[in-house]
Amino acid sequence: MMNLSTDEDKDVIFAPYSSDTKIWDKFLSVDGEIIFDNNPYGVIVPADLTYALDISEFYKGIKSVKDPRTVVILGTNHVPNEYGDIISCGKCLFRTALGDANINFDLVEDMQDKNVALSEDINFIDEQSFLSHVSYIQKYFPDANILPILIDDDADINNLIKLKNWLHDHLKGSDLMILSMNFSNDVSQRVADFHDYSTERTIINFDLNNVFDLSVSSNAALYSFLSFMEIRGAKDVKNFLSHNTQDINDSHVEDTVSYHFFAFFNGEKTISKGITIMSFGDTIEELDLGLVRSWVYDKAYDYRQDISAKKQFRDIRDDGDGFFVGTDFLAYDFDDNDCIDAEQNGLKISFCKFTEKLEEENDLNQADQLDLIIQKSLKSDLIYMIYEFNNGDVSTERSKLMESFVESGADVIVGRGLNKIVPFKYYKGSLIFYSLGDFLTDSKLANELTSSSSGVIVGLDVSLDKFNMYLYPINIESGYPKMMDLAKRQEYFSTFVPISDLPYGSYSIDAEKGFISISR
Repeated sequence: MMNLSTDEDKDVIFAPYSSDTKIWDKFLSVDGEIIFDNNPYGVIVPADLTYALDISEFYKGIKSVKDPRTVVILGTNHVPNEYGDIISCGKCLFRTALGDANINFDLVEDMQDKNVALSEDINFIDEQSFLSHVSYIQKYFPDANILPILIDDDADINNLIKLKNWLHDHLKGSDLMILSMNFSNDVSQRVADFHDYSTERTIINFDLNNVFDLSVSSNAALYSFLSFMEIRGAKDVKNFLSHNTQDINDSHVEDTVSYHFFAFFNGEKTISKGITIMSFGDTIEELDLGLVRSWVYDKAYDYRQDISAKKQFRDIRDDGDGFFVGTDFLAYDFDDNDCIDAEQNGLKISFCKFTEKLEEENDLNQADQLDLIIQKSLKSDLIYMIYEFNNGDVSTERSKLMESFVESGADVIVGRGLNKIVPFKYYKGSLIFYSLGDFLTDSKLANELTSSSSGVIVGLDVSLDKFNMYLYPINIESGYPKMMDLAKRQEYFSTFVPISDLPYGSYSIDAEKGFISISR
């Protein structure tokens, strides 16, 4: 339903619950507030009203340190971009339960004149990423003028840079920029929490090159916001609150949304060092993906037209490839007995692979690989290693060899080739995943045999002082991996995690989320 009427020469657009003063009395009558020690130049807040009371406390806290004349609200343009990459509102009258909001039409007109944005009022109808915040501005900053901006998520980067430069020329230090954005949409909480590590580091580190690889509701709007904060010198970032919709659900749901409340202050950035890696069990040669640095979602992808092994990801992708998108590295496979060097968030990483050979060749092979690991350890902050078994089981000899790789510098070792799940081991500050079971099996053979197997995908967040792990137990049916039912996930968690062997006092566990955190 179009939430629009006219008032003389203005298009009246109604904010949520614009005729219900009781709801807004409840939302705005909060006793507490978020404490701000300094004046923020910009903030990131949720794009809907799920946590309306927290949003109110956040704005109330800002009000105590800042009284802006202009408030810029950046939101996502969900109308097809036939109207342009960047949209403002030239004749809008935003009606709230607290009265009509003030719009800075002088700035809107200047944006149009400079070809920075088009004016299309229709785009703002029912656009929650913008409308959710108009009533808060009316309450806490009643004298401020709003500059409404919607950004298409497929916007040309040059238009985003043009917007940043225009904002830098026209906004004052006393003004406030709000980015209305959600994080990790339509995935389970254990997936959302894992992806949010990468998003938070990208924001804190101002890694503009990584913004479009994140799992957020508007990558383009985030790019515009961060680039503006950077040019303004507001690089001191703090995350005040974090939530997930699972927290307010009585039962488990697979489709959740995460929310974060960030504020940006004048100052220099502090690099947050760490990376996320998704690790997989045994796969097939046809899956020729190697090491993937950030999964790219293809909106036009249709698995029914796919003749590659990626077709078998069908049941695990989630909407918009939500399971994969947002991870820094996806470690499907590497070249035998070699290493790939990479860098992310201030960390130097080496991804290596050791493949067992015939017995008469293996001693030399081991010596060469151990020497390679030692050399890499001198230059890398993290060494991640795949250990490819040629057959058999985890013997004492093999276990000792894996431990010798750790002693030579490996931080994470993932075993392949055993076709079964084996509990991992924490050894001298490193992780040894002996076997994660299966990930992909031959779909043609599996269909003939109607076979099934199981495995564990590990979402691993590695920082300088911690390993944070999220476990995703899967069934592989006719070659296609699929997340296990919730009860089975918790059962596999208890068998895969060697709690009795973990260092006392240096780990925490949440079996319901499939989460383990271990100090390094």
